[in-house]
Amino acid sequence: MKLFRKIIALTAAALTLFSVCSAYASADWYDEVSGGSYSPIKGEPYVAETFCGVEARYSLTTAQYQCNELIMRFYREAYGLDVMAYMNIGLVMLTDGYEFKTPSVPKEGDIIYSPAKFRQNKSDHWAIVKDYSNGKITLFEQNVVYNGKAGTGRKLNFPSDYYYIYTPVAKAGYPAPSLNGAQPKEHSLTLSKAAITAKAGEKEYITYTVGNAQGGTYDISWKISDESVVSVDIESGKIVINPVKDGTATVTFTLSNAEKTKVYDTQTLKVTVGSGGDSSQSWLTLIMSFVNLMIRLFTMIMGMIG
Repeated sequence: MKLFRKIIALTAAALTLFSVCSAYASADWYDEVSGGSYSPIKGEPYVAETFCGVEARYSLTTAQYQCNELIMRFYREAYGLDVMAYMNIGLVMLTDGYEFKTPSVPKEGDIIYSPAKFRQNKSDHWAIVKDYSNGKITLFEQNVVYNGKAGTGRKLNFPSDYYYIYTPVAKAGYPAPSLNGAQPKEHSLTLSKAAITAKAGEKEYITYTVGNAQGGTYDISWKISDESVVSVDIESGKIVINPVKDGTATVTFTLSNAEKTKVYDTQTLKVTVGSGGDSSQSWLTLIMSFVNLMIRLFTMIMGMIG
C-alpha cells in the first residue's frame, strides 16, 4: 500500500511539473504587446485617435465599432481599396488588381491579425501598423477597452509567431497602393529582413534602403548584443552577416548624419546561428518522456500488485 501511495504521489508530481513547465514555456499575443495609454470613452462615437485621416472610434452602447470594422474602413478611406476582414473568413482583397502578401519588414498601413488561438481563445484581433522602428510596431487599433477607457499607442514586438502581418501589393499592370496622408520620416533606414537563421561559417547577405537622405550624406553603424555569435560588415551596398558560433544575437543598426551627431533611424536584425531549434520544445519533449515513464512504471507495478 505504501508503494502504491508513493507511485501515485510521484505521478502527480510529474504531472504538476509538466503543467507548470508547459505554462512557463508557452507564450501568446499578450506577451508580445505592451505599453499604450487609455482615455475615458465620452461621446458617441468617441474618437480615440486618427491616422491618415481615419478615425479609431469607440462606443460603450453599441458593438458597431469592432476591430475589424476599422480595417475595412481604413483601407477604403486611406487606400481606396475594398477588403473584407472577418473571423473564420480571414482577410480578402475585393478590389481587382491587388492582393495581400506577407512583408519581411512592417510598414505603415500593413494589417496585423492575431486569431483567437494566439490570444488565449478569447477573440480574434485586427490592427493597423501605424509605425515601425527598432523591432517595435506601433498599433492603430479599435475596440481596445479597459474599464471604460480606449487604448491607443500600444507596441507590438516584431518578429513574432503570435500574429500574422499582411501588406497590400499591386498585380502586374496596376499602380502601387498609395497610403493617403502617411508622413514619411525625414530620413529612414529599411532592412530587407528583420530576422535570419544561418550556419556558423556561412555568410548571409541582406539589403538595406536609406530613404530621404539629403545629399546622400549619412552613416550606418551597428552594435551587436553578442559579438561571439556573429560579426557584421557592409560591402558593395549590402550588409554581410558572418555567423561565428551557435547562439542568438541582436544587431542594432543606426542611421545618422555623416558627422554622427544626429540619429535619424534605428532598425534591428535578429540573428540565430545554428539549427535554430526551440529550446522550449526540447524541454517539453523531455517532460513528456518523463511523464510517460512514470505512467509505464505505475502500470507495471499495478500489474505486479494485481
